[in-house]
Amino acid sequence: MLRGWHWIVIAVGLASLASAAGGPSPPPVGGTPPPAPSRKPLGRSLLDARGLRKRLDEEPELAEALLAFAERKGWGEEHLDYFVAVVGNIESGFDPQAVNPYTRATGLIQFMPSTAKALGTTVEALAAMTATEQMPFVEKFFAGRKLENPRDIYPAIFYPAIIGKPDSFVLFRKGEKGYDQNRGLDKNNDDVLTAGDVRASADNAVFSLRQKALILV
Repeated sequence: MLRGWHWIVIAVGLASLASAAGGPSPPPVGGTPPPAPSRKPLGRSLLDARGLRKRLDEEPELAEALLAFAERKGWGEEHLDYFVAVVGNIESGFDPQAVNPYTRATGLIQFMPSTAKALGTTVEALAAMTATEQMPFVEKFFAGRKLENPRDIYPAIFYPAIIGKPDSFVLFRKGEKGYDQNRGLDKNNDDVLTAGDVRASADNAVFSLRQKALILV
């Protein structure tokens, strides 16, 4: 299924056609955020995020699990694109056994041990599951979060308290543990980590992936 301007760019092979087709410009590293995208219905395609194609080869049923999850959430194409980009290019590369050696965060969305416990499981149990088997816990994690703006999908995983906060909202400053652990998100090197920095990392992932061919499912 063809999906918007980014598919045209891929099919023709000329990135310059993006502007001619009315496509968005690259998201900013910091500063003014792009406008909230319009909601488009779900299609039968997924962004080719890191690790997803390999995971679908091993677990073809994951595609339906992802689409069904998005549908139950009432998400359109933009929300699913952000979710897939965040899981693949920022969190776990769609590796259900991915474990952060420092925090023990595990799985697709890097469940923290305390989060796993609150969801009725453990990080050890999650590490023994396939990606498809983890999806009910992903859905349970997102339950009750409206997330009208798809740019809040990564904040929901990274630091839920900033959902809906302005991009200028400061989470951490240089010298604080939270900043030092996530300094890579401070792309404009202003020594503060803001809600906008977190969102921009997902914006950039989505934009980058939209330059590639889609995975048709």
